[in-house]
Amino acid sequence: MNKILTIIGIVITLFYTSTIFLLLEGRLNQIKIMPLNEVGDFLAGVFGPLALFWLILGFLQQGKELQQNTQALELQAEELRNSVQQQKELVKVSKKQVDADLEASKYEKIRLMKAAQPNFVFQGVGGRHSPQKHTFIANIKNTGNTATHVTFSMDTKMNRISPVEVPSWEKNLELRLEFEYETILPAKEAVLTINYTDYNGTTGVSHFNLFGKNNGGASPSIKVFPV
Repeated sequence: MNKILTIIGIVITLFYTSTIFLLLEGRLNQIKIMPLNEVGDFLAGVFGPLALFWLILGFLQQGKELQQNTQALELQAEELRNSVQQQKELVKVSKKQVDADLEASKYEKIRLMKAAQPNFVFQGVGGRHSPQKHTFIANIKNTGNTATHVTFSMDTKMNRISPVEVPSWEKNLELRLEFEYETILPAKEAVLTINYTDYNGTTGVSHFNLFGKNNGGASPSIKVFPV
C-alpha cells in the first residue's frame, strides 16, 4: 500500500510540475527580473500545494504503517495468548502424568510392602482335654512371605504357650501352636499377638481374637478371628 501511495505521489508531482512549466512557458524572463522576495512568494505559491499534498500523503502512509503495526502486535498478542494456553495445557498434562506416576509408585510401594509380609492363617483349633488340663492346639500356616524373629504372646494369664519364639517361618510352612490357660477358659476373649520381622527387615505384628466356649460341661472349644 505504501508503495502504491509513493507511485501515486510521484505521478501527481510530475503532472503538477509539468502543468506549471507549461503555464509558465514564455514567462520565464519575467521571473528573472522579479525581486527575490517576489520570486520566493511565487515559488511558495506554486509549490505550496505540492508540499501540502506530500504532507497529506506522508500522513496517510504513516497511518497505514501504524495500522499494519497494530495488526502485527495483535497477531503477536494472540500468538502469545495461544502459547500461554498451550503451556497451561502442557502443565496440566504434566501434572496429571506426575500424579499418575506418584500414584503408581505409591501402589507399587504398597504392593512390595505387602508382598514382603507374612500372612498367618489358622487351619483349625483342636485340643487335648482331661479333667485337670485343657491343651489347645492351633495349626497356623504362613501363606505370605518368610518371616523371622517370630514371637507369640497372649494378653491373658497362661500356664503355657509353645513355642514362644520361632527364628524363621518360611512361606507355606505350617506351625503347631499349643497353649493352656491358667483357668479352663478366660473370663473374656483373649488376644493372640504374633510379632515378626518381614522379608524386607521391617517389624510387624498380627492380632487374633480367641473366643472360648464351655459347651455346657463338655470339652471347651475356641474360635479364632483376625483383628
